[in-house]
Amino acid sequence: MELREARAGYLVEAEQRIPKGYKQTEVGVIPEDWEVKTVGFVAAYANGKAHEGSISDFGKYIVVNSKFISTNGKVKKYSDDCFSPTSESEIFMVMSDVPNGRAIARCFLLIIMICILSINGYVCFVQTRSIEDSSITN
Repeated sequence: MELREARAGYLVEAEQRIPKGYKQTEVGVIPEDWEVKTVGFVAAYANGKAHEGSISDFGKYIVVNSKFISTNGKVKKYSDDCFSPTSESEIFMVMSDVPNGRAIARCFLLIIMICILSINGYVCFVQTRSIEDSSITN
């Protein structure tokens, strides 16, 4: 079977036929009316900041860490410092879970801001951007 190199290092069979209504892109075959966009185009992403030095028994902010996410917000740590503020409609995701790895990639969706939260290190947030083009959302 002969292979040829496609864009971005993907390999496709030389005899591959693309179905009608589809097109070849750097990410593979997609419908003709779709566009390839980066995640950064449709969503903002950032890592949280370390709070370990400022954890307190009763602080102004709840620190969003892997335990907070894996328990759906039932287990909380507090801080008087807010190094990484949050806002509504953000998705928090565990990026690293050193003790046991069971919380990796777990997510928590903040729908309504019910209290002040600050994102800890090893946790990221993703927030969708406002997209004017209705063809992206239909």
